[in-house]
Amino acid sequence: MEHPCIRIWVFTLIHVCFGLRAYTPDDKNYAFPLARKGFIITNITQLTFQVKACGNAHIFLQENEVADLDTDGNWVFALGSWGNSRSEIIASVTSHSRFATHLEVLMDCNEFRPFWIRWAGGLLELGKGSEYGIDTMSVHAIPPLELNYAFILTGWGSDGCWNIDMPETILVSGWTVSANKKLLGSNVKSYRTKSQQRCGYICMTPTEDLPCGCVEYSYNTLTKQCLVVDESETSVIVTATGWRTWQLM
Repeated sequence: MEHPCIRIWVFTLIHVCFGLRAYTPDDKNYAFPLARKGFIITNITQLTFQVKACGNAHIFLQENEVADLDTDGNWVFALGSWGNSRSEIIASVTSHSRFATHLEVLMDCNEFRPFWIRWAGGLLELGKGSEYGIDTMSVHAIPPLELNYAFILTGWGSDGCWNIDMPETILVSGWTVSANKKLLGSNVKSYRTKSQQRCGYICMTPTEDLPCGCVEYSYNTLTKQCLVVDESETSVIVTATGWRTWQLM
């Protein structure tokens, strides 16, 4: 019999042809690491993404794994700064060194807006739309840097839902599994699935039910019931015999 407090570490290779979804709260001091969902930028130099936020959406790049909001050289692509009036490139999240300001209302509280960024050849580039090099808004020259990790952040009165495009990418995701635990809350969605793997697929696949992504799900092998919750919603984990709950590390 499985001990109710046992936790198991599970690492899963996932081949995806869709976007990685994530949620960032209205907290200017919290940066969500994309590495938490298995994604690092060591071998790429560009990204397309969509973000739904009222403003102040930041995506920043740095060499080290732990987010550093204060050190210049951890370059930030800022969207909807200063009351959703501009985009700009910033030397760090808290830096006063701002470059390549582009004046335009860009963000929408209720609609995903597409953007692209590129960091190659000593240039940082930021544009709108989903095609690299089209509708460029900001360009800034920098010294050569080794950039391995990406973080996303919102604050100053805005939270955000993100969809990071990663076609044909292998993600390595680490999950903890808790026995005899399940999700509970008014925002928890319930499905019937044939397997735990299918339940996990629902959690990781962008849908209208999960606009901001999913980082935890529960499954009961006897009833075939699958429980998931959007990352932007609140839920609790309670003791429940026969259930298991997976949480992204």
